[in-house]
Amino acid sequence: MLPKMPIMCGMKSDSQKLDMVIDKFDSLGRAVFIFDRSGTCWENFSHPCLELFEVNPAGKKVSEVLRISSADHNQFQNWYHSLFDNENLFTEFAKLGPKCLNNSRNGRVNLVYEAFKDENGKLLGVLVMATPESPVEITEDAIFSEELFLNFIHHTREAFKEIMSGGLSIEDYIRLFHRIRGDSSIFSFKEMVDTAGECESYLRKLAPAVLNIDVHQKISECCQKLSDALECRISKK
Repeated sequence: MLPKMPIMCGMKSDSQKLDMVIDKFDSLGRAVFIFDRSGTCWENFSHPCLELFEVNPAGKKVSEVLRISSADHNQFQNWYHSLFDNENLFTEFAKLGPKCLNNSRNGRVNLVYEAFKDENGKLLGVLVMATPESPVEITEDAIFSEELFLNFIHHTREAFKEIMSGGLSIEDYIRLFHRIRGDSSIFSFKEMVDTAGECESYLRKLAPAVLNIDVHQKISECCQKLSDALECRISKK
């Protein structure tokens, strides 16, 4: 049996309310479906999915619906697992997902990811919304890898800037190193995962102690090591 769409935040569980939600997306011309931690799409979806994704997503793997290549499959799986493993950082991790795919009739289709939670705020699934764009030439196999990697570079460099700017609380530093570790794991960047994890663990042992010059030095050294590792990886890309 295919998984049914659970309760939306603030919504009743009856089928009439569920139909109203799907009808709303249909009226907006939005292709919408939801997938769970296993990467399986739920039975409920809006009708524009059939045109924009050119497939019925019900019961299929999200990697199949988004046409993720076999070479990028593990990377993609690491990405969506990170959404469920880091619910409090969902918005940041969601930005690292594939941004578009090619449609044989409508050209480029843009993708957005939203958290789908129950009334208690528990993440139940990832809602994928798609809207068509003017046709552009784009290599299907390159969509995921390039978009994901460029977003990773941008957000990681921004995290480095925030860390090096100073004046943060120890909790802020922990959050930033945790995010870098999670993002790096998507690409299996072992050196960055290990370095960020080491600094995060070091800071967690100190929290909520006041930061001193030795701690700031450690943070600075870790950040520089991470930055060097990232730039080295970029040069090899």
